[in-house]
Amino acid sequence: MKSEILVKKNPRISFMTYGCRANQYDTAVLEKQVKIRGWKIVSESDQADYYVVNSCAITHNADDEARRYLGKIHRKNPEAVLVVTGCSAQVQPEFFKNIEGVALVVGNDHKVDLVHSIEKHLQGDSKNLDCFAQQSWTRNKRMDPPWILGFDEPELIQ
Repeated sequence: MKSEILVKKNPRISFMTYGCRANQYDTAVLEKQVKIRGWKIVSESDQADYYVVNSCAITHNADDEARRYLGKIHRKNPEAVLVVTGCSAQVQPEFFKNIEGVALVVGNDHKVDLVHSIEKHLQGDSKNLDCFAQQSWTRNKRMDPPWILGFDEPELIQ
C-alpha cells in the first residue's frame, strides 16, 4: 500500500538551512523549484510531508544543530520524509545516514537533482529516479536502507 504522501499532488515541504551564504542561495533555488511545481512551502512549526535540511561542514556546531533538528522533526512528524543535503552531507554521509528518520542523504554533486527526485518519489516511480541509478524508494516514504548520493558513484551503505 502506498503512503499517503505518495498520492498527494501538492506536497508540503519545509527547508532548514545551516551555514554559509552558498547554502542559503542553494536553498532559495530549491524553494523556487518547488514553488514552480505548485508545492507548498511551510515553516518548521507546520507539518510537512518532506523536510530538507541543507547542512554545513564549516560553520561552528552546524552538524550538531542539524542532527538535533532532524531528531526533533522526526519525533514531531515520524511519517515525514527527511532529506539531508549540503557540504556536511557530502563530507560525512555516515553521520547523517545513522540518524533515525533520515531517508536520503544527498551530497552537493546531486543537489541539483533533489527536487526532481522528490517529484519521482511523489509519482511512486520506484524504477526511474534519474540520480538513483539502481536504487528505489520502498516501504512508504523510506529508502531501505538509506542511500547516499553525490560521490564518485551512488553507493549503498550497509
